[in-house]
Amino acid sequence: MKYKRFLDAIGGWRVLRNILATLAQVARKHGVAVANVATRLVPEQPAVAAIIVGARLGEREHHADNLRVFSFASDDDDRSVIDRALAMSARIPGDCGDE
Repeated sequence: MKYKRFLDAIGGWRVLRNILATLAQVARKHGVAVANVATRLVPEQPAVAAIIVGARLGEREHHADNLRVFSFASDDDDRSVIDRALAMSARIPGDCGDE
């Protein structure tokens, strides 16, 4: 229910699908995963000092894939298309602890 509330707050499934499709387009361009693009994008936002990258132990480790975030740099075109997709979403007011 928590994530559905946030999904509804940004504008619904159509908005989320558009954001994910845009991230996938940028990921294909650079030959990386959508998660790599998002991981690269978030620290570039104002007031973001760091991110926490999830990791699993065992047979589904993602060490190599997580390191691919350092194999590319987003350019002005990437940021422009991502900004346009994000502009279609409503901002969620407050801070991450305000929920």
